[in-house]
Amino acid sequence: MSARRVLCVLYYFPPSGGPGVMRGLKFVKYLREFGWEPTVLTVDAETFSNPGEYTPDPTLLAEVPTGVEVIRVGSAEPLRLKRALVRLKLMRLAQMVFYPWLWERQVAWVAPAIEAALAASSTSRFDAIYTCSGPYCSNWIGRAVRQRTGTPWIADHRDPWTSAWALHWPSRVHHRWTRRWESRLLTEADAFVANTPGQRFEALSSFPGLDAERVVAITNGYDQSDFAAPVGPRGDSLFRIVHTGSFDAPTGVTVAGHPIRRWLRDHLEYRNREYDRTSHGPVTLFDALTLIRDRSPETYARLQVDLVGTRSSRWAPDVEARSLGSSVTLHPHEPHADAVARMRQADVLFLPSTSRTDGGRVSRVSQKLYEYLRAGPPIIAVTGAGDAADIVSKTGAGIVVPQRDPAALAAAIVGLMDGSTTVGPRVEQAVASYDRRELTKRLATVLDRAVAGHAVDAAGGDV
Repeated sequence: MSARRVLCVLYYFPPSGGPGVMRGLKFVKYLREFGWEPTVLTVDAETFSNPGEYTPDPTLLAEVPTGVEVIRVGSAEPLRLKRALVRLKLMRLAQMVFYPWLWERQVAWVAPAIEAALAASSTSRFDAIYTCSGPYCSNWIGRAVRQRTGTPWIADHRDPWTSAWALHWPSRVHHRWTRRWESRLLTEADAFVANTPGQRFEALSSFPGLDAERVVAITNGYDQSDFAAPVGPRGDSLFRIVHTGSFDAPTGVTVAGHPIRRWLRDHLEYRNREYDRTSHGPVTLFDALTLIRDRSPETYARLQVDLVGTRSSRWAPDVEARSLGSSVTLHPHEPHADAVARMRQADVLFLPSTSRTDGGRVSRVSQKLYEYLRAGPPIIAVTGAGDAADIVSKTGAGIVVPQRDPAALAAAIVGLMDGSTTVGPRVEQAVASYDRRELTKRLATVLDRAVAGHAVDAAGGDV
């Protein structure tokens, strides 16, 4: 039997770098093994040089299987208009008045992407369309293709949308509008994929119109092939703590900003206030290092902390303010293979998490956790109850430390250094469940079921 064909709408795709690329890229890499031939619809490579994009990582192009068709469409992002609006201090007004056209900076891509998707559908019959977001405007592409061709559509939210803690809207009214759009789009999709069990539960709780049988959780994961190369000796005897990726917390050094802008932010803009982003940063780690230094300078002298990522340099004033010296090194973004090698050479992998102001469970899980699992060194997860804590506990891969408790974090670090604290044993079967091949197999099953379900609906005259 010939392979079925799926059109994968992936705004973030190599040569873009960063965590937003990995989910779609790895699905494309392994779908053929489970009977699906992918075609990728993405933006042109020059887009990733624009402001606000992840640092490009051309090495990831080697991950795209030979023969996979990649259709690239210009982003159509109105950069000149946006720069002019920012310069004239009119961007916020424009976002409010012209919402939704400026609500997401990638929204201009939707029209040309729909045109390209329909053109591809006319020459190559697709059995399914898969969209991965953010950007969340990708949902409109999947919906349009489904409406015009009848092709089953699977909507995958790599991150939550209107329940996201990091996003903001011009006002509460705009958030309500967007929430209605999300509800309509997800109920129209043939299947909806959430990236953690907690986010699946939240989606079903938030949108009663969703059919529970069409909502599945497929987590992020690690790719075994990324860990195949041998890792040489490190060349030092320091106890090395590593974090890779971005921190979402604001730095300790703040800029007051214009008073009108502050008023709009505090009184008009809408954010999901139940989430607290300040815990998703290195402040607790810095405070723990300060405690270790003050209590035991000889122990502190054996420590080395490497923070790797595009935004790491923003934390330099905080390091300087605490006089942490050369024990903390802030590295720029590195190619994925180099970041993986650094993880594997670490003694401890540091994982902070967003918190909730109401003390509830946190469903968000950083992509890096899954690669930390495979890398091998013990994980110190500074997190409250939620999916991340569950994964660390289930796999036996590390220690969960309360958020904003530098004394507990310091004790965990020192305990791992002197051997008084141990981790494990690791549950390898649980770790293996996050292998990208296994996760792609699950996605292929969702695609198969969507096609089968669509065929039943069509036969019954419901579509």
